[in-house]
Amino acid sequence: MKCALCGHENPSTARVCGACTAVLRAAPDVAPGVPAPGQGRFLPARDTLRRRAEAQGDPELFPPSVLQLYEGGDPLGAHRELRRRLGDDAVRRSARTAQLDDLRLWARATTAPSMFTLNGVGTSCYGRHQPGPDGTYVLVYYFVLLFLPIWASGAYLVADGKGSFRRSWYFLAEVPLPPGTQQRRYWGLLAIGAAFVLLLVGSMVG
Repeated sequence: MKCALCGHENPSTARVCGACTAVLRAAPDVAPGVPAPGQGRFLPARDTLRRRAEAQGDPELFPPSVLQLYEGGDPLGAHRELRRRLGDDAVRRSARTAQLDDLRLWARATTAPSMFTLNGVGTSCYGRHQPGPDGTYVLVYYFVLLFLPIWASGAYLVADGKGSFRRSWYFLAEVPLPPGTQQRRYWGLLAIGAAFVLLLVGSMVG
């Protein structure tokens, strides 16, 4: 039978596979629930941000617009809104930035992305960011050129799969890009632009 959370084949008779069970036990801020329309089954607890704010001693840490998106089932949209609403107060800005960087807090249900390369060009996953005690970590999804990661287009909370001949993963949830990855996108754009110019010049010379 298939796991009720990640959808992969589950060798046991339990509704949830071992990898998803480990995630849920180790991350109390993430819980299974009834999916909203268009959402998956690996959803953040609705009151997580409010509990985080109380733990920080600042009940108004998260703006109402962020809470509305988060509790409405759009944690990635809430993450973008919070990044836009960091504010000018240095203390609160620092606290909000720390919460932004906790990628598991903003997890959203998803399916595995499509990965395909032809002659070194296509899409693939790289990296091992923010590993957790449950064996999960954040993997970044890239457009690759000559098998080199050029443009980061997404990130996922994953657990290692059991593939025999190649690397495989269980994709548990979609998360924001890890800190620093956004900045590296500019280098990817520069590399793509340089490659395009070289191809153009080469074709003109040829």
